[in-house]
Amino acid sequence: MNKMNRIRRLDQIALRIDLEIEAYRAKSFSNFSLVGTVLLQPAEDAIEVFASDEWLGFDKYIFDDWSPRKKAVEVRLSRSMSKVYIKHIGKWKAVAEFLSLLDPATSTSAAASWDVLWAWWRINGKSFRLLDLPPEVRDLIYEHSYGPCIHPYPDSKTRRLGPRGLTFKAAQSGRELLKINAQISREARDVLFLRSSFRLERYGLIAPLLRNLAQRSRIRRLDLALSHRNYFRLFGLKLAGTRLYYISGRVQALRYMQLTSVALHIAPPSFATESDDFDGACQVTVTKWLLDVAWRWVRGHPVVVTGYVKDGEKSEFEALCKQEERRFASWKLQMHAIGGGTADLTAYDEWLSVADADGEGGIRLDGELVEELPKYEVEGSSTSSHLPPPCHCDVPCTIQTWSAV
Repeated sequence: MNKMNRIRRLDQIALRIDLEIEAYRAKSFSNFSLVGTVLLQPAEDAIEVFASDEWLGFDKYIFDDWSPRKKAVEVRLSRSMSKVYIKHIGKWKAVAEFLSLLDPATSTSAAASWDVLWAWWRINGKSFRLLDLPPEVRDLIYEHSYGPCIHPYPDSKTRRLGPRGLTFKAAQSGRELLKINAQISREARDVLFLRSSFRLERYGLIAPLLRNLAQRSRIRRLDLALSHRNYFRLFGLKLAGTRLYYISGRVQALRYMQLTSVALHIAPPSFATESDDFDGACQVTVTKWLLDVAWRWVRGHPVVVTGYVKDGEKSEFEALCKQEERRFASWKLQMHAIGGGTADLTAYDEWLSVADADGEGGIRLDGELVEELPKYEVEGSSTSSHLPPPCHCDVPCTIQTWSAV
């Protein structure tokens, strides 16, 4: 061991100063980011300090910090030799107080800022008491842990087995939060249902998700990303008087949910889908059919259409959904104003059926005539029940000729 290392290891005063500097930095991120690394070395005119013939260090050190000029500071130990004091402008001050008087170690470099954050995490961020944080901060942590989109039932067989036996992995982050304790589990679940979108990519996951009333009533965001065939298995399909797909009994649950967002993701065209009914089908025709049958079940909800859909078709359907959403909100206000009882989508549907039966486009509520409600109709609906629908587009409907929106 060389002389300088030996002296530094035995210098109790310098070691105490180092410890107090690190303790000061660890108290807060502000302290950590404003106080940089300090190097200590004995000044040239320093006098050695002894206690009962035991060498402790020196009475003066060069304080080599982040500032352009090195500082020579006098130091002394307390009577109990447990604390170190530094002389500053004629007064003895504790190390923490001395550090608070120094100019901050600031940097305009973005890389340097990230380095400071990473160093703070390594030193002081690996563990903390979650419940000591404000509720708003905990909610942000829960939201970040889950992410904007979750895949329910990640351990189910339906999720493990894709179409035609293909396997895939769907690990869900944030699940361990539900196992910590009752309070954190309750808070994390609240954020999960309120802010995360439940993404359904497999038909077999719809029933277990929507049949649970307590669970279904808390979901606010739903993202449907089904294949063409599975959309029709959910919403049904009837062409030229022939029922090709029956409506699923689970789809009615959508009318009982209070959703703030419904996303319909349209799958791409393909010659190798999970069903011969849609292998090589015309994407334009299938998308129109799909939005037509979906309208009955999503009307009144905030809806966005994504995936492989024409811009015009997307804009038209979303505009009609927005218009219907405003009408539903207006209807609810009027129902509450006249004490009309339950004002959810199921009651709205019943009111619509009465309005349609009257043949006047609406009925009077509180003296006001409600104008005719919009209906979504597929232009050029097929008069044939033949599947898959053939493509007669100028540009054939293939994955190479379409892009997602």
